[in-house]
Amino acid sequence: MRSRGFSLVELTVVLVILSLIAGIFVSMFSAMSDGQRAATTRAKLAAIDAALVSFVAIHRRLPCPANGTLTAGTEMFGTQDDPCSNQAGGVVPWVALGLSAADIEDGWATRITYRMDPYLARDGAMDMSLCDPAGTGTPTTTGTPPRAKCAVAVGTCTASDLSKCVNPTSFLAGKGIEIRDSKNGTVLMNPAATPSTGAAYVLISHGENRAGGYGDSGQLLATVKSVEGANETQNRADASNTHYVDAPQRFSDDAGRFDDFVIRPTVISVIQRAHLGPRSH
Repeated sequence: MRSRGFSLVELTVVLVILSLIAGIFVSMFSAMSDGQRAATTRAKLAAIDAALVSFVAIHRRLPCPANGTLTAGTEMFGTQDDPCSNQAGGVVPWVALGLSAADIEDGWATRITYRMDPYLARDGAMDMSLCDPAGTGTPTTTGTPPRAKCAVAVGTCTASDLSKCVNPTSFLAGKGIEIRDSKNGTVLMNPAATPSTGAAYVLISHGENRAGGYGDSGQLLATVKSVEGANETQNRADASNTHYVDAPQRFSDDAGRFDDFVIRPTVISVIQRAHLGPRSH
């Protein structure tokens, strides 16, 4: 008795079913991989944030960014690129923080962008240990625009003479970076507020589409998998922005996309974590 073979229609149905199953597995694997990359990115951002606080505790200031356009073997590779006012292409200065080049790459192998208030790299700019909450003294100012230091022009802060003591609000005035919830949206962190709520620094992973980030080759990476959203453009790796964005993540393929991961601690929170906060009155 002759066995009956599969018809063309039956083979087509089987192939369609197998394709659907394969598609499901590929989708699950891709989602799992992106989830792992996201978890890796969050862990690296937290580690870099902790390393920056340790740097502040030792040096009483922030480090300048490293030049993300440089490649291995280049002078200044991974080190602070002074002056801090030139932050174009700036990434985490891993050498200054005792990290490796791999430590400052996110889960998608993109260097993590680092932006900071250039004033906070000055000697003692992150040290509030000589400030007193009850201080009434006029602080010494430096820089353009002038920013207060925790010291008066003449004299030493003592409990018996609060006119020689600087109030923390005066010290924080004008310091930090502005953060908004969208490119033209609500201000979340404001250095012009009283007291200042500006961010000491901003760490930005440019996420799955890598828009605005630098790779280990020192090249600005092309956007992959999706378009670059308007809020991502605001976080691009250049130094011309007046503020940075920390918006809810959105993975749409349009101008509203935002897959960046952002860390943005206030100036005072970094100082307190580094145990350089104002003394108790």
